[in-house]
Amino acid sequence: MAIVNMMSLRHLVAIVAALASSSPVHAAATVRELGRTVALGNASYYLPGEPEVVIPTTNHPFRKPENNAASLLPVTHAVQTTDLSVQQVLDNYGKLDDVWTPDFESFILVSGALPNKPLAGNTFSLKSSPLSEVESLPPGPYFAQVTDSSVAFFRAYRVYADPARAFYYGVLQQSEHTFEVLSSTSPLTNGGATVAVPSRLYYPAPTKQKPLSGVRVGVKDLYDLKGLKTGAGNRAYFNFYPAADDTAESIQHLISLGAVVVGKTRTSQFANGETPTADWVDYQDPFNARGDGYQDPSSSSAGAAAAQSNYDWIDMNVGSDTGGSIRAPAAVNGVFGNRPTQDIMSLNGVVSMSSYMDTPAFVARSAADFASWGKAWYSAGNISLKSYTRFPNKLIYPIDTPGINTTDYPSPGFFPVTNEHAQALYSNFTQQLEGLLNTSKTVFDFYTEYKKHTGAYPLDSLGAVWGLMTSFEQLQNVVSPFISGYKEANGGDHPYLDPQVALNMDLGRNTTNVTFAEAVANKTTFKNWIDEKVLIPRPDAAECSSALLIHPIWAGEPSYRDKYPTESPEDAGVSFVWNEYGISQLAGVPEVVIPLGQVNYTSRVTQTTKQLPVSVSINAAAGCDLMLYDLVELLANKSIIPSKVLTGQSIL
Repeated sequence: MAIVNMMSLRHLVAIVAALASSSPVHAAATVRELGRTVALGNASYYLPGEPEVVIPTTNHPFRKPENNAASLLPVTHAVQTTDLSVQQVLDNYGKLDDVWTPDFESFILVSGALPNKPLAGNTFSLKSSPLSEVESLPPGPYFAQVTDSSVAFFRAYRVYADPARAFYYGVLQQSEHTFEVLSSTSPLTNGGATVAVPSRLYYPAPTKQKPLSGVRVGVKDLYDLKGLKTGAGNRAYFNFYPAADDTAESIQHLISLGAVVVGKTRTSQFANGETPTADWVDYQDPFNARGDGYQDPSSSSAGAAAAQSNYDWIDMNVGSDTGGSIRAPAAVNGVFGNRPTQDIMSLNGVVSMSSYMDTPAFVARSAADFASWGKAWYSAGNISLKSYTRFPNKLIYPIDTPGINTTDYPSPGFFPVTNEHAQALYSNFTQQLEGLLNTSKTVFDFYTEYKKHTGAYPLDSLGAVWGLMTSFEQLQNVVSPFISGYKEANGGDHPYLDPQVALNMDLGRNTTNVTFAEAVANKTTFKNWIDEKVLIPRPDAAECSSALLIHPIWAGEPSYRDKYPTESPEDAGVSFVWNEYGISQLAGVPEVVIPLGQVNYTSRVTQTTKQLPVSVSINAAAGCDLMLYDLVELLANKSIIPSKVLTGQSIL
């Protein structure tokens, strides 16, 4: 019995499609409305191809507009459930929503408990009205299309440009299981994508079942969305493979919790680490909003963090973290971010780097949202997670090893940092955290302690682990099948790979099964040491973890996006390092990234003083994710950390 693998099946689909397109016999083509973009006041709006409801009636209050070929009228469906006047209800809509504006007050259709007051001339009760079907629609802004025999009501999506290049394209989520590429363009675009967001008024308040109700989400283009192509930052990959048949399980959890996907965000190619201008060849790297606007957004979830730092209209952005892919962008973009416990959730439907280290991760601007969304999402994917009644009373404070991390071995990025203003922020945070936990920090020399345990410094035994494992696995599971299929379909032509990706794949080709097994063994040794000596899991205790570990993750140092390496990629090769990122990715323990504040620097771009974020990370034992979210929320409530950060140049 023949077995068709997924790659062969995809090739077969492409061949059948090609044969069908070349057939001389054509069935009658169907015209399908993809929606339209209209202007209202100072904003642009997208109307989907299908209306929410069509009411066959001529008995309605609308006057067919003159000089309006589309016969569209802006309408508000106002729902009254309190003693508030209609105007007070509308005022609240304006405070809650960026889609609704007073321009939708041309006609107001009111349902619910009406006040005992006459309605204004443009305000109409839906009670016993020929338009009573509108009562079944959520409150908010609509466009009514008036014909001689009916009125159709369309949802209004606010259209936004993407000047920061954070997105590949906007997404229209038609249901919990179907998606389309947004067919709209903002008149304000400068060549970037266009994203359209639905009114927040369409979604009920969050509940226990739907804690992410109406939350607008951007999704890194490693995750499959049913009906859409996944590009993974590579143009040839995007063009070669067909649209996804299913949505990634991790994203489906978010949607089931009430979230709404509005766009696919940019990623460095195949989630490899890349420098902004030297390595991003197929696509341009997104722009970090902070400081002078020309700082490296880091990678690989550059689009996720750039969207979070640039745009108020996006709430949550999903990325991934294999070797810092969300933690680094979160830190330099000055937003909250995380890496969860390893294997916390299925990653089916996600382009992989390493099955040993891939994790689903996200960024947010508010501590409360970060905690709430993180607890909801990961609990949906892993029912074994639970909250705890206490926090650990041991606080590990790792330091660079005197005389070692200044000479033979580079600094792994522990305390103290060289920027004295950033160190002052770290010291103040540490003191307040000591007070909250009722403890004193435990100074910890990683290099010395690990050598006592294994006989080798971390860099010696762990420096090559991440690079060897990711390049070996990604080559075998993703890139080699892609290259083979692409060459077969394109007359032997090899697809383009960004410079750093090509180097990493060469490393994978030169890595033997034995070398890979040695890397896995070294990773396991480190994980066991962390689990047994440093961050000991206590799932049955009140505090979950034996300790918390804090470390710097970004100290506000400038890192410009136009910086070119002094060597060619081939001469520079692949660097092997071990630093602060290695704790969670090699040990599989959770980590949260927290913006603490910002420090001044003199920009060589603007030639003025600007500010850059300073961020800290906290680790706990494996499985203690919910405890970390509770801690972040408490730290914000106690004003130890910012409760939220702003978009734009400054986080505060």
